[in-house]
Amino acid sequence: MTNTLEIKNLTVILEGRDKAPLKIIDRLNLSLAPGEILGLVGESGSGKSMTALSVMGLLPPGVRISQGEIFFKGRNLTALTPEKLRSLRGLDIGMVFQEPMTALNPVFTVGRQVAEVYTAHLGLSKKQAWQEAVTMLGKAGMPDPARRAGHYPHQLSGGMRQRVLIAMAMALNPALLLADEPTTALDVTIQAQILALLGQLVQEEKSACLLITHNLAVVAQMAQRVAVMYAGRLVEVAAIEQMFSAPLHPYTQGLWACLPAQARAGEKLPVIAGTVPSLGEVPPAACSFAPRCPQALDLCRQAEPALLNLNGDRRVACFLRHQERK
Repeated sequence: MTNTLEIKNLTVILEGRDKAPLKIIDRLNLSLAPGEILGLVGESGSGKSMTALSVMGLLPPGVRISQGEIFFKGRNLTALTPEKLRSLRGLDIGMVFQEPMTALNPVFTVGRQVAEVYTAHLGLSKKQAWQEAVTMLGKAGMPDPARRAGHYPHQLSGGMRQRVLIAMAMALNPALLLADEPTTALDVTIQAQILALLGQLVQEEKSACLLITHNLAVVAQMAQRVAVMYAGRLVEVAAIEQMFSAPLHPYTQGLWACLPAQARAGEKLPVIAGTVPSLGEVPPAACSFAPRCPQALDLCRQAEPALLNLNGDRRVACFLRHQERK
């Protein structure tokens, strides 16, 4: 079976006028099968959102793909013209953008923005598209969708704007859904409703979903596999059960240790010391996590560990695991 999404050796760079290009994503390899939800996790600045924008062909000015390929159902997206990419967006590939404040057009009603998906790709009349938009807004949890459809983004709360983005992304049951923090600003009840809607799309339409989130509880609930990124590099990939029961990379172990469920009453939650390095601080030939890693070896500061293939689809980039295999 052909994977819905196949990212091969993807490197994304930020070009500077007077400086050498800086790597935002460094040789990323990911795959996503039909009917699968892959959780993509990591701290802010790890390259998760840029991965999704690379797939969509919506990288910001000054940022470009320097090497690698992105395949959607066997079709190389990096080789398509902007016009052909536009024909796929919304129809075959949908995306829930991270920031609802800026992702919506402030001069059009939210109903018109959702309806545009139906007119652009299905050729529906304005009336038909509006009716479909109202129905989709209701499915996304919008209260009183017929009335709210006539509102402008500034008239809605952050949670309502988030639901508009979800309605737009899921309107045509895309084969690939890129969900970048899809439950941000939503209360627990609506969050459960949206996650159920995502699960329904994947189950009924055999869609593939790349779920980008900081919420590890959401990942545990929704995903079949988890990929962990740090400083633009993939450090671990595993099935959900393996990742939560026995994370192998020290960074993954640190993230999991910060979960409130892991803490004992009266004890402080552990933290990962330091911060994600900025683009110019990522060592080109060393483990990027070494400066923060309590288990770092001298080798970690001298060379970059390769992504080691273990049993099944489990992969980890850590010299500690390399030594165990010797």
